[in-house]
Amino acid sequence: MKSVAPKQRLSVTQGHSPVRVLVSGANGHIGGCLMGGLPDTWRITGIDTRPGKDPRVMVGDITAMEKTGLSPTDFDVAIHLAANPNEWHTFAELIEPNIVACTAFLHWCAEGGIRRLIVASSIEAFLGRRQSDGPITPDGPYRPRNIYGCAKIYTEMLCRMLHLRHGCDTLAVRLGASASEALDRELSSDPEYLKVRLPKAEMIEAFRRFVIEPWTGSREVFLGADDGAYMPTRESLNSLFMK
Repeated sequence: MKSVAPKQRLSVTQGHSPVRVLVSGANGHIGGCLMGGLPDTWRITGIDTRPGKDPRVMVGDITAMEKTGLSPTDFDVAIHLAANPNEWHTFAELIEPNIVACTAFLHWCAEGGIRRLIVASSIEAFLGRRQSDGPITPDGPYRPRNIYGCAKIYTEMLCRMLHLRHGCDTLAVRLGASASEALDRELSSDPEYLKVRLPKAEMIEAFRRFVIEPWTGSREVFLGADDGAYMPTRESLNSLFMK
């Protein structure tokens, strides 16, 4: 099958306002942060398997988007966060939410014409590296230490394929540990947590820019602790935003 060349874009909204965003996993920790923190001038719709307090979030199954009443033509950007976040769960526990549901949802988005897909990947795809491998770099090799990390590598490959096949822009966000009060209390003295800790305000601002900045193609970016000593967050963000 021939690949589709990405269309030239002046902006993600192509002239209309406001930007229209669909968020999967909207009642999860990160989803809730984004639903509450992204600009209230945007038209944001969330979907989750669990009910929540935000009236903008509908309960639905992302493996059967055709049954939700939503249309991909109503959105400029999709942010895919829905997943089983437990990095030490088994393949049997991860395959449905992290492979099957991810594939179904992103295919629905891309085939329906959503122009920009922002997808949660993870630093777990790199944490199996050895001391001799040196620091993590933006273009370094995958080093998963568990099945969860392997599933995130699949997600990144899926994004690249959808870009080639449908011409949509895709961004795999290699997330560190999204900070919360509970995690900070539990892991405040854990150096491994501090290496990848992602403050809420920085995460929201990064996703805001992921939505509106004029990047194109199929890209990957690290998002976590920003000191450059462990995760190459600043370097990869600068590359994405061409600074």
